Amino acid sequence: MRNKFCYTLTLVFLRLYPNPSSDFLKPFLSFLDISVTSQSTSNLHTTLLTLHLLCEIASEIHDPLLRSARSFAGDRNKRDGLVRDSLRATGETQAVIEGTLVLVERGMNVTGQPMMEEAVEWALRTLAAWAREYVNTGPRSTSDMFSSAWVDITISVTPQSLALYQQLVNHASPVYRSAALTIYNTLLAMGTKTPAEKLQVMSVLNVMAFIPSIEQNSQRSGKSRSSEEERFRENLAKLLSSQGVEAVKVYEDVGLLLTSRFHFIDVLSLVTDRRYKPFASGKVVVRDTTASYQIFGRS
Repeated sequence: MRNKFCYTLTLVFLRLYPNPSSDFLKPFLSFLDISVTSQSTSNLHTTLLTLHLLCEIASEIHDPLLRSARSFAGDRNKRDGLVRDSLRATGETQAVIEGTLVLVERGMNVTGQPMMEEAVEWALRTLAAWAREYVNTGPRSTSDMFSSAWVDITISVTPQSLALYQQLVNHASPVYRSAALTIYNTLLAMGTKTPAEKLQVMSVLNVMAFIPSIEQNSQRSGKSRSSEEERFRENLAKLLSSQGVEAVKVYEDVGLLLTSRFHFIDVLSLVTDRRYKPFASGKVVVRDTTASYQIFGRS
């Protein structure tokens, strides 16, 4: 019922925003500002409604998978572009990111409150959804698609947010850890104007600083790993693969050969290190001048 209602709200939003209702999201965003008390965390229905709504909006206006599966429609493409531009111009993209970050920070250590845990999980999903790349699919072939960052990465990546992401990847909950890895993966794959900017993003995110240690820690549970733990390890392997892919992409830029090589070697060293079981049997394939890079590994 909630999902159907959120989707209906999304359609209403797309119909009315930005004209005639430019402040459509304002009352909803206020529900992200919660106080962490036993009474408040037991009734987060409006907060969860808002998070579901934000995820639906992100899917409708810029989800690459959904857009590529649809037939191109000029009116819808124009409408979606207007919505994205208006959300950026009014500062609501920043309000969404900052609001969800605050919610996660306040709620991530609350225990024994299932609704609070659900809210934090959906807040993390919202962060990943709003940071995802926008794929423009005009009347052109699939090979002509191009990607660009819809939300400025400087909104999602700040000293405060990086510290929070670091806490999340080391959290006791494998659900939170998996969600944090998805955010890292999304940020790592975001489009940049130049290879130099991509390397800067890779250096700031610095995922190789924590992948080896948390992978070793996740091995300790052995055969008793839950499905959430297995999902976490799968997301960890995906993040390692993305790091290698991005390093190889920028390798083509002659001025950045040395720096990108260091990133690539970090990944390759981990893949071939027998201490890391899910990656030890991995296979690295580098093909032609596009330097596509693939890592396949199973635990």
